[in-house]
Amino acid sequence: MAKKVIFTTKLQDFRPVIWYGEPIFSKYKQLQSVLREGIGDKYADFFTEPAVNQESIENNGSAAWMSDYISKGKPFSKLQGQELENAKAQLQQILNKIDIFSKELQAEENASQKEIGELLSLAVEVPGLDYIFIEDNKISIVLWGFTSDKAEKQNFNINKVVAAPITPPPPPPPPVDEKTLKEVKTQEVVVTPPPPPKDEKEKKKGMPPWLWAIIGALIMLLILLLVWFFFLRNPTSVADLPDNGVLPPVDTTNTGYDPDDEAKKKIFTDKVNIVLQTDVNLINFANSINEKYPDDLEVVFYDTLINLMQIKTPENEWKQWADTMKTHKEVRLTFSESVFARATPTDPDFSDATKNWYFEEIGVYKAWETSMGSSDVVVAIIDNGFDLTHPEFKDKIVKPWNVYEQSDKLYPINIEGGEHGTHVAATAIGLADNNSGLCGIAPNCKFMPIQVADENGALSSLSIVSGILYSINQGADVVNISLGTYFDAPVLQLPDATQELFAKSLYPDEALFWEELYQFGEENGVIIIQAAGNQDIVTGIDPFARSLKTITVAATNQSDTKADFSNWGELSTLSAPGTEIYSATPNNTYNFLQGTSMASPIVTGGVALIKSAHPDWSNEKIIEALVNTAIPIQSGHYIAPMIQLDKAIAYGDSTLIIPDEADDLSFAAGLWKSDNDLVSTINKKPIELYFEIKEDGSGELTLVESDGTKCIAELITTFENGELLLVQQEEAKCEGIDKSYREYRFVCVQGEDNQADCTAKEKNGSGEFLDFNLEKVK
Repeated sequence: MAKKVIFTTKLQDFRPVIWYGEPIFSKYKQLQSVLREGIGDKYADFFTEPAVNQESIENNGSAAWMSDYISKGKPFSKLQGQELENAKAQLQQILNKIDIFSKELQAEENASQKEIGELLSLAVEVPGLDYIFIEDNKISIVLWGFTSDKAEKQNFNINKVVAAPITPPPPPPPPVDEKTLKEVKTQEVVVTPPPPPKDEKEKKKGMPPWLWAIIGALIMLLILLLVWFFFLRNPTSVADLPDNGVLPPVDTTNTGYDPDDEAKKKIFTDKVNIVLQTDVNLINFANSINEKYPDDLEVVFYDTLINLMQIKTPENEWKQWADTMKTHKEVRLTFSESVFARATPTDPDFSDATKNWYFEEIGVYKAWETSMGSSDVVVAIIDNGFDLTHPEFKDKIVKPWNVYEQSDKLYPINIEGGEHGTHVAATAIGLADNNSGLCGIAPNCKFMPIQVADENGALSSLSIVSGILYSINQGADVVNISLGTYFDAPVLQLPDATQELFAKSLYPDEALFWEELYQFGEENGVIIIQAAGNQDIVTGIDPFARSLKTITVAATNQSDTKADFSNWGELSTLSAPGTEIYSATPNNTYNFLQGTSMASPIVTGGVALIKSAHPDWSNEKIIEALVNTAIPIQSGHYIAPMIQLDKAIAYGDSTLIIPDEADDLSFAAGLWKSDNDLVSTINKKPIELYFEIKEDGSGELTLVESDGTKCIAELITTFENGELLLVQQEEAKCEGIDKSYREYRFVCVQGEDNQADCTAKEKNGSGEFLDFNLEKVK
């Protein structure tokens, strides 16, 4: 929506507040980005966009402030009564949130973060009440970053607006002259006499007994009506809602497609998923929906942990009701309920190929010299069903769960593809040394099986959500999801560019929901690994597989090239062998299956090995180790590099050492990574630093942003008198965008145990702002 001008003024009475030599209002885009990323849209939209130029400031010309958040607004100075009190409370909440965020930034060690926090604390001020606007419970400020003589004289501060009443105190009573006062004092006080007492006969008069009986009957009737109104009539009591977190049965009769969905993802045409604002009471809202739409809607699922609920609508009306739900201020997101595939691997041909070929391919044997897994590491497999009596799972199972039956009763699904879950689990964690078949990649780790298909093999978005939440809440360390939605033929024929566009733009609400769910897992120390999909299309058209907070796995074949069925694209994190994978199947059997469903548990087992060997490593460090040691894959369509577990498990063991006897750069030659990241001043996200150092002193500095964007500059390295000096020769220019980073100098000296202790400085500045060590990548 285009922004509209909501306020204009002449600048003769105002002057800009200057911050580090620049007017605060000129930092609008920086503030917007920091606030939107850090605490949300409402706080970013609190600041309107200034249309101010230097000429207007110098010549006391006109300036304007624009917004697409409010269209006009009412100044705070015009508010009265309850409207004023409500606005004050809302303003206080916004100011408190921004103040807390500002102080958090100012408490950061990074100088850039401190500066942003300081900027924010200054920007939140305006010259007076006339420059705070409210419209439909939305508040924005104009003329922020400006002050005036009047404001300074009155010592105006927004916080005073909410800390004390805005309206002036009532005027004092008018003075009374002495003559009037004497007249008042000498006035005769007249006391009204009490009424005469009633006689005894009057006292005994009252209502006849039959009238009392009628009144009693009426009171009883009123009580019964109240009971009926609040308890018997009301269809919205908690008793009418399903149990928290319990999935409704899967009814596959009402499935189809959104007619406006070009990708034709299969959905349930009578279900809408609703994500509420975090501060909304879900039970109350669910009850209100049942009450407001008793003949049309039914709440069939809710989970208070993530404020998610699902409503059942009349058939083929889900889209209209999704739009209706979005008109409620309590609702943040709505999206359809997807039909997940029945987990049948693509082209499940059986083969006579060597059964253990992929172990050598990805360096498993050498990785086992460090660890074969720890019983303290729990791997959750979320899949259709499992044969838990298989020898590969003996004494390994912890906390099994069936999300539909709400019990620990699990079983293999008796349909085509019913062997899927058993095969996936054994590939990741199958037992070693049991004289049966092969073992998994991490054979000593524990196994948490989570069945998310009903007895007919049906799966949906809600069952996957339930499985993920169970794994997080029950203490899993690693989670594998070899499942996903599938698309019909039309999307397979679309041009690559169209598919890539879909992977960025389709189903935005659903993509945001999955992103936040994966974020919840990350915050609880869980690494989620998922299959990229088997339709040879762009990874991420399915919003379930779009997040950068998971490891998304593409499949390779025995020639170390892309498997012909594997989905592809930049959203794959890693690849692993996915063709002719031999592993356990139900009823004490083994077989070959193929698909990204098989590649995913190979990576899952690798993650479990690394977690076992390095329990102190963060999720970020584990992913970094896997990605930086993986080998590129040749493919017509890009897929991520293939894992090398022996190198990944040893990653970071080699910190740069400056030997006492060093007299050249041979000790520093190679590719190194800083163990401490820069932090973006725009979005608070980390920026990784990589240093390629050659023995002749040439090299390259690469800054990698959180979205994978690389910014590269030439690097010259010298070593004299025990000091390693790395000097950036030019601004680091970012690939694909018009953006660059300033030049830096990096100085490394001997520290404890000869470890290279390094410091980053701006090339033309004196301040030190980052201390780090260098860890060997290659």
